[in-house]
Amino acid sequence: MLLNWLWAGFFTGLIWYVQVVHYPIFSLANTENFASFHQFHTSRTGWVVAVPMLLELGLAILLLLTPEGYVSFAFKFTSLSLVVMIWINTFFLAIPLHEKLETQGFNSDTIAQLIRINWWRTVAWTLKLILLSGVVFSKLPKGS
Repeated sequence: MLLNWLWAGFFTGLIWYVQVVHYPIFSLANTENFASFHQFHTSRTGWVVAVPMLLELGLAILLLLTPEGYVSFAFKFTSLSLVVMIWINTFFLAIPLHEKLETQGFNSDTIAQLIRINWWRTVAWTLKLILLSGVVFSKLPKGS
């Protein structure tokens, strides 16, 4: 449970940065060197996100498979469902938009669309962190 919570915290911080700062900066990039700018983004972002996302998926599956008692099956299923929703958004919406930017270059409409669809991931990771925080903090020893 603690690792799930820590991972959710990592991704929530990262996705809020991406949503509020990083993706909006795309609109300010020079159209002449946008291909280089975007290539730099994708090459650096991949290693920061890919392995942690795989680990997060594994942790969510492990949580689902743990015996009930600590948290309900519904809670574990919700946690995994949020991860699956994030993966669907990433692979079927975000990555194709990045590929479009990679091949077609600067396009303000595509950048705006990327920012819009990224709200789903931002909300999902934030919700996951809130849910897991409720459980983690409820298990902390009470003061005397």
